[in-house]
Amino acid sequence: MEKRDYIEQVSEQIRCKRALPGILDELDAHISDQKADYLSSGMSEKEAELSAIREMGDPVVVGAELDAIHRPRMPWKTIIIIGVISIASFILQTMIWPSSLRQMLFCLVGYGIMIAVCYIDYTKIAKWSKELLLLFSFFTFCSELFFNPMVNGSHQFLYIPFLGSMNLSQLILLTIPLYCAVLYQYKGTKRKGIIMGIIWTIPPILCAWYMPNLITAAALFVMCMVCLSIAIKRQWFQVSTRISLCVIWSSVAAIPMLGLYFFGETYQKARITALYNGEASYRVMAIRETLSNSLLVGGNQTGKEIIGQWPDSGSDLFSYVSIYYGLAVAIIAIGIIVSLFVYMLQKSIRQTSQLGMLISSGCCVVFLVQIMIWLTGNLGLLPIDGYCPFLTYGGTGTITTFVLLGIILCIFRNKNVFPANVVIKKKIRKKEFL
Repeated sequence: MEKRDYIEQVSEQIRCKRALPGILDELDAHISDQKADYLSSGMSEKEAELSAIREMGDPVVVGAELDAIHRPRMPWKTIIIIGVISIASFILQTMIWPSSLRQMLFCLVGYGIMIAVCYIDYTKIAKWSKELLLLFSFFTFCSELFFNPMVNGSHQFLYIPFLGSMNLSQLILLTIPLYCAVLYQYKGTKRKGIIMGIIWTIPPILCAWYMPNLITAAALFVMCMVCLSIAIKRQWFQVSTRISLCVIWSSVAAIPMLGLYFFGETYQKARITALYNGEASYRVMAIRETLSNSLLVGGNQTGKEIIGQWPDSGSDLFSYVSIYYGLAVAIIAIGIIVSLFVYMLQKSIRQTSQLGMLISSGCCVVFLVQIMIWLTGNLGLLPIDGYCPFLTYGGTGTITTFVLLGIILCIFRNKNVFPANVVIKKKIRKKEFL
């Protein structure tokens, strides 16, 4: 049997056609290596190829074994854990604030979207990641500029008839997996990859800056730089790893401060100056006073009276839980959520597909940075609002969270489908001229 016929019979047993190119390349390489060994022992070329094919075994059996390995598998265990955390967080919210059927609907719709995203082919989206990133940024910027009147000095809320308002500062986080796919397209380059990796951060950051939401702009920059650092550590670019990382993280420290100094609003500079001088805002002082009245276990009536004067805000749920049920409950709740994303990040880093590795890692980085910002505000360290996955209510944040979770689970589902190096090629239609 010739090699071509053998590979064809093996391919007929593979049901997941997306895995077929990688399987056939691996099979062809294995036969060629075995053939080379036989050639070195003195066999003729034809005899060496036939012996290498016989060594592989029956093509039907080999194909069935490869089919059992290289097929999508839903990560149901993780999906169930996410469902349990979603239910528990919703119950926790309703124990403090009146039950919200609207938030329940957001969770159900988001959970369904997460399952649906698991079935997409993320490599096809990666092919058009540059165009999608620019289009997404353009849509956000136009929404801020033309369709979103300024409210309280901000353009970040877009009102959609019959659906309500959409928080653009949370929606813009969906550009991070697209950014990771863009980075992959520069894999194998030299300094160009790093330079373009920095340039491609500009569109989403400009959108966040114009809202204006400096926290989101700074967070996007940090998230992108973490993803770029992962790519550098994996030696995607032919550069010095140590020097590149030093340059990148020096810019992470310097650029936000320079941007605030030259382009920041007066009130933003005043807030930073007040913090430097030790003058905390009313919100920060209220949070600190609330936490100081919290018990390790159980509620505190004095704290409830203080917190009862606050407007209902999901961004301060850590303080609410600490007062109503104790610091231990609040720490356990956030600890469970952080553990989930740390587990996902560890699993993402171990992905065989380099494209899937960076995209899923980028999504995990989004969650972990969001939680850090949220905790900074909830602990009274800075006068900022944040969003914590599962613990903060709101439609845009909930849907964005489940979309990002769906992307991670999609990559986990296809961990044995795509090869380590996915070839991204766009089909270009050639016009024929008479």
